[in-house]
Amino acid sequence: MLEKVLKSRYLKTEAIVLNSIKFGEGHKIVNLFTRDLSKVEATAFGARKTKSRFGSLLEPFSHIKVLMYRKSEDVPYTIREAEPLSLHPGLRNDYNKIVFSNAIVEPFIRIVQRSHPDKRLFLLLKNSLNYMEFCNYHSSLLLLSIFDIVFIQLMGYGIQTANCELCGVRIEDRNYFFDPEKGFPICKRCASSKSLEINYEAIRFVNWAKRLNISDNSFLKILRNVRIGRNTYMDLRMLIEKMYLYTFEKGLNSWKEIRKIIMEMEKK
Repeated sequence: MLEKVLKSRYLKTEAIVLNSIKFGEGHKIVNLFTRDLSKVEATAFGARKTKSRFGSLLEPFSHIKVLMYRKSEDVPYTIREAEPLSLHPGLRNDYNKIVFSNAIVEPFIRIVQRSHPDKRLFLLLKNSLNYMEFCNYHSSLLLLSIFDIVFIQLMGYGIQTANCELCGVRIEDRNYFFDPEKGFPICKRCASSKSLEINYEAIRFVNWAKRLNISDNSFLKILRNVRIGRNTYMDLRMLIEKMYLYTFEKGLNSWKEIRKIIMEMEKK
């Protein structure tokens, strides 16, 4: 009986730090995405003090092993111990990498529910941040789009590109449309004045991304060898953003910053 009680009170698991807020005098409330419990809010007492035992372990994007405790199920967890697995300092030392990494963690903060444990989502988050640290600018943009496509799928909303959502007819003429009221894909015959035409190369990228194994050791090499035109990429980002809005009924704050970075890079 005592062993069961202790197991219910203590949890040792892998976690990714999503963000944190200040709490009291020198403490933090840390938002974690864990391998075993999905999202968890946990208090880290003394985490903001100069000689904190946590150091930089609880900074955003850090991959850690954490031991948490709670007295009962209706009480928040307290972080007792944390050890580094991969702290990703490179993601916090470069403005572009900060923005791109925020775009990866933000869906977990705003969309994933606390009652949604899924080890596949944890692996997607962990691997995406791992790769982001070693990506150049071009690869970072591609990684973001692949992440979004896989994330939407893992949340249970597969992006199918074969048949029109309205009439069910197979789309064979390469004319694809997104409709803010009817969804995606819409064929040319069913498209309305509100429908947005999507570049066929963007559709090809979606189909390619859906087949990728992001856990494969060769993924980063594949990513670095992919080339995609500007217009295709902008159509791809538009489609992804519209899919978020249509599927989850909310957008992401990081999108605006990503657009700014793209505009600045195009000036160089």
